[in-house]
Order: sequence, then structure tokens, then C-alpha cells
Amino acid sequence: MRASQFFSRQKHEEGIQVPLPLPDGSESGEFVVLMGRDSRIFRKAQSDYRNRMMIAKVDQKEFAEYTEGVKLTASAIKSWTLEAELTPDAAVEMLTNAPYILD
Repeated sequence: MRASQFFSRQKHEEGIQVPLPLPDGSESGEFVVLMGRDSRIFRKAQSDYRNRMMIAKVDQKEFAEYTEGVKLTASAIKSWTLEAELTPDAAVEMLTNAPYILD
């Protein structure tokens, strides 16, 4: 067996299409493309998240774990079909105001 048969990073970079349901659970026809946890962008965001958490602990400051977690998840959104342009702030706003999507 070749080592390359175990490689997964490319798939994580490409991401997968995930449908976005409406709050009542019905289909919206909209979707996001989520990168995997081994994608370069998500691994960087995860490292930044951990660094901010450690700095907060060392400085004895409050760490907004939920908000920071939403930002981390939002960083994995590669694209979406929504009308609004995908920006980090727009992704955080959507996930914050539609928390059922995080479940």
C-alpha cells in the first residue's frame, strides 16, 4: 500500500457542501462549503484560538469561549450561496444569530 492512500489534507482543503436548513428544519436550498479540521486555514485559526485562550489565562482575563468558538467554526466556511458576501464578520454574524446551525 502506498503512503499517499492515507493522505487527506487535499480533501480537507476542498471542503464539503453542507445544506443550511431554515429554523423550522425545512430545506432552504442554501449551503456552505466547510473545510475540514486538517485544512491549513482551520489549523491556523485553531492555533490562534488556543493562543488567545492561553494569553487570557496567563493575564487572568476573561476568555469569551462561546464567541471565540463561533469565530473558530466560522473560519472553516470556505464559501456559501447566501446573497451577502462571505466575510469573517458575516460568517460570525450568521452563526451567532442562527445558533441551531452550529448543532
